[in-house]
Amino acid sequence: MKSTALWRFNTAISGEGSGTGILIESADDVSVENIELENLETGIEVTGSDRTQISNITATNAQVVFDEGWASCVVRDSTLENCGIDVVAGAGQILIIGNTITDAPSNGIFFDATLDVTIIENTVSGSESAGILLNTVSDSQIILNEVSNNGGSGVSFDDVFESNVYLNEIIDNAGAGVVLDDDSDGNSITDNILSNNGDGPCQITDGLEDNEFSRNNPECEEA
Repeated sequence: MKSTALWRFNTAISGEGSGTGILIESADDVSVENIELENLETGIEVTGSDRTQISNITATNAQVVFDEGWASCVVRDSTLENCGIDVVAGAGQILIIGNTITDAPSNGIFFDATLDVTIIENTVSGSESAGILLNTVSDSQIILNEVSNNGGSGVSFDDVFESNVYLNEIIDNAGAGVVLDDDSDGNSITDNILSNNGDGPCQITDGLEDNEFSRNNPECEEA
């Protein structure tokens, strides 16, 4: 696999609602900075590539996608409007930090089939569905995020294990503040503000075990 360093500065890429702006495929150590992406089906797609660094991008109607075979990647300090971040089928170790995501047409941040996820200090609002949705994920940390006014839940776990949600402000979402579903066990939900969510602070499937809830406001109760 190639090892590559790619730096892009003050570049704009736009389309007519289709196509991919930047494809990073089977190339390690790629960095993308200071890009404007607009009206693309996919703004940036990363596949089969390790240690990709994405920072200070502005994306409008241009989804950021990590799709299969990636590891040790970062998305930081970026602004996404009418789009979000999708991460699927990776080897793990990904950091999503300091981003502002508004009005995503589905979930603001979505993870599927991966592990070792850190989502920290992001603002996620106005998504059509959940603010943050994790499916089949383990060893994740969701810390110090502001998640509000989303069309579904604030933070949703489906089949998620050994993960922590703490010190977040999860408010004013149409669904519950935090949802635990589909055999999600061994998770800790602590020190969060969970006020004014349409379906209450938490929604927890009956029979789930070994999840901890403490010092939330208002407090959750395990089913």
